[in-house]
Amino acid sequence: MKTRLFISTLILWIINVLVYYLFNYPERFTLTDILTQHVEWRELILIYGVLLLVAVFFSMVFYKKISFLLKLIRSMIFINVLCTILMVSYGLYRFSINKQDLNKSILSFQNEAREDIKKDKIKEFGGGLALPPQDEIEYKKFLIRDSIRKNYGLISVSYCMISESLDISKKEYRKITEPYLEKRNGKNWRERMKREIESIK
Repeated sequence: MKTRLFISTLILWIINVLVYYLFNYPERFTLTDILTQHVEWRELILIYGVLLLVAVFFSMVFYKKISFLLKLIRSMIFINVLCTILMVSYGLYRFSINKQDLNKSILSFQNEAREDIKKDKIKEFGGGLALPPQDEIEYKKFLIRDSIRKNYGLISVSYCMISESLDISKKEYRKITEPYLEKRNGKNWRERMKREIESIK
């Protein structure tokens, strides 16, 4: 019986940690990140302490003919199994919601890609917000670079938020737009565009 208690407790704590992968899908975390940054250890220990007190209460009230220790162990096993089932169920529910949100984001970017192809204005995603030009010379260079990109059918777009979901959606966008851009601009067009931009002085 004590072995069952140990195993059920161990499984519960493992589930409490691993379920964070489901909560945060499709974000990617290492196990170290989850253990050190995401698991709220104080709250988990407090909750488990409360559950232990509940088990003690039930052990004192019910089945008085059975020894207290045996009742306590049985109560804790029951609570561990119940909490494990609840955590897994809630984790799968959150995973399902996150998956739906990701699919919506991908579909939105795919539809956007098809519309952008019709407009001949393909988005080139940047990382973070671009700093404004420091002076008039830099501003003119910025306009020239922007003009070159437009000649190749590109417009620059930046997002403040960075997430795995957004990165996946961008990749799906590029899967649709890259063949169009290659057909429009010819092979190795990015290298040509890069040389033109780098030639600006």
